[in-house]
Amino acid sequence: MSKLAERSLILRAEEVRRALADGAVTVCRPVKLPRSIGAEFGSARWEPARRPQWYKGHGSVWIDQAHPTDSYPWIIEPPFGDPGSERWVKETWAPTDADIASTRTIYRADGEYGGIIKWRPSTYMPRHRSRLGLELTDVGCKQVHQITDSEVRAAGIEERHIDKYHEFLHKGDCAGAAFGEQWDRRYAKRGLGWDANPWIWVGAYRRATP
Repeated sequence: MSKLAERSLILRAEEVRRALADGAVTVCRPVKLPRSIGAEFGSARWEPARRPQWYKGHGSVWIDQAHPTDSYPWIIEPPFGDPGSERWVKETWAPTDADIASTRTIYRADGEYGGIIKWRPSTYMPRHRSRLGLELTDVGCKQVHQITDSEVRAAGIEERHIDKYHEFLHKGDCAGAAFGEQWDRRYAKRGLGWDANPWIWVGAYRRATP
């Protein structure tokens, strides 16, 4: 990974497992919408700005092409950057000994460990503890109900979570339901639950050298 890749990306356990197993992972995060957007946000059509340099103070930006204006359009900024951008991964971790300087690192995504482990939040992982680097290959913006079955699986949702919906849902709806369940656990309290159908960023990553 390039020495210029100083930015990090926090991954959840299921995302880490997917990246390690398949060498690729899809990361979905809510879009931070401009405050000026009203009820009509659902009909927006977000696309990369052809000339992002027109919007001072912004790097890579997307604008709403469905509601063009003569002044300042609605703007959102992808947290992942542009395709080709690299990130080193932060995840939940712990040192194996009180002597942090000389000990190895264990990772919660790897499974259960015996004894009582004081896990450290991913936000506090230093770069030298990271075992995973990622390169962005594609980025999109859509409403969460538009997520595809392949994106759900690429995001780390395991088949056992999808299979439990087969008894009472059409086969084509099971992956979305499993994704929606986990999405709600993280975002429903923020008003961004599945039923609200919020806009999301969908970033496709492949493994790179950390």
